[in-house]
Amino acid sequence: MLELSNVTLLAIDCIQPEMACRALKYSAREINFSEVLLFTSADLVCQGITIRNIDELSDLAGYSRFCLKKLFSHVSTDFIITVQADGFIINPHLWRDEFLEYDYIGAPWPASAPWCARNRVGNGGFSLRSRRFMELAALLDDDFKHEDVFITNTQYDYFITHGCRYAPVEVAMRFALEAKVPECEYDLNNCFGFHGKGDAFYHCSEGMQFKERISLLYHI
Repeated sequence: MLELSNVTLLAIDCIQPEMACRALKYSAREINFSEVLLFTSADLVCQGITIRNIDELSDLAGYSRFCLKKLFSHVSTDFIITVQADGFIINPHLWRDEFLEYDYIGAPWPASAPWCARNRVGNGGFSLRSRRFMELAALLDDDFKHEDVFITNTQYDYFITHGCRYAPVEVAMRFALEAKVPECEYDLNNCFGFHGKGDAFYHCSEGMQFKERISLLYHI
């Protein structure tokens, strides 16, 4: 078993918490984390997962606000990894201690995406964040909708000024993939985790890879 005693694995989900629970269990199957937490408004029992009940988050803005303004106060470790029902750890053997040299890592976005002109790293649904990064994020005004775009691009200079390090694309693509990027082949066998319905989902071969990984949760 891989020991990550300074990392908390967590999910925030008030819409499909049962699937988030499965994603947490699957992600932790070969890794010992300090804690495995599910934040939800649902009355749920999930073996091996600590449930933290919160007020219902009914939309993206509510999710983003909780993630940036409140989450850090529930975590005591130096780092967190966030997972979702459509993004989780699939290749635990591809973990690199190098990931902990950065304050934020998420699946890289393609250079053509209009929202990532400042920084292509990256998606927040499956991401690694340092406690320092979360504490700095909590000090910002909450004028945002997509929290990952806000903290990686809108407030990029703020985090850099405070000494935070975003992983380069070459590291981020080994941490996770979401969309097709020119730096590597879209192959979910070559990254630690993955996330969501990026543009690759709508292409036959890449989309099949995504759907196969999601199906893993039904065997947990």
